[in-house]
Amino acid sequence: HFRAGQYTVGGPVVLDGAATVTGDPDVVLLGRWAMQSKGSGLVMGVKLVNIAGGVAGAIRDEMAGYTPPTMRTLVQPCVMVWGGPWRVDHCEVRSSRGVALRVFKQGSVDLHYAGIGGLGPDTDAASLGISIQEQGFCSLDDCLVEHTTPGGMGGICVQDRAEGRVRDSVIRNHASGISITGRGVLTVERCRFEHVRDAAVVFLKDATRSTVAITSSSVYGGELLGGASRPDRLVLEHNEARPEAALF
Repeated sequence: HFRAGQYTVGGPVVLDGAATVTGDPDVVLLGRWAMQSKGSGLVMGVKLVNIAGGVAGAIRDEMAGYTPPTMRTLVQPCVMVWGGPWRVDHCEVRSSRGVALRVFKQGSVDLHYAGIGGLGPDTDAASLGISIQEQGFCSLDDCLVEHTTPGGMGGICVQDRAEGRVRDSVIRNHASGISITGRGVLTVERCRFEHVRDAAVVFLKDATRSTVAITSSSVYGGELLGGASRPDRLVLEHNEARPEAALF
């Protein structure tokens, strides 16, 4: 348990067993976290922040050796998860110029009342809010995903055979709200999208193999769907796209 204040934890802080991380109100933890394959537990009531360093030149991912330029912003996320299950409750996970949360391998995370993404717009934005890859699973309930760079991958990206479930959440200030590719599975229920330049949900290459259901959701100032392809398994029910941007 962390007392009130700001702490530099560096990192990555490795959690590879049962753990509970809690804090007093207004606790800020600066650094990176790695929830490894045997890790599980609860993170509650803290703000996790990482300021991503430069990614120029050849760098090495501690998990996979040399990392190509297109993947380098995934190397140093604020939180990496490849174990679980983890519950993240009443927290913030923020990154400036990097990825806020990366869930991969067979990682599993449930987010409740959490704020995910950049520290702010412009230079404080994240390159990507949440990356869900391989066979990872991430659910969001009553969350806020915001502030990624105009040239980034958007608020949430579901790839490979991963699964994302987003319910009763607000997704705002992204190039794309959610993008999906591969054999990913995406469920969106009762969500609100604001200021998404390309679309609320964008289908990337090979998205025809994905499974997507979007219900009872609204888009303000943008389109509901984007991308050249559409999944073979696509369900759309009771959604609306409003051309005017939200005022609140």
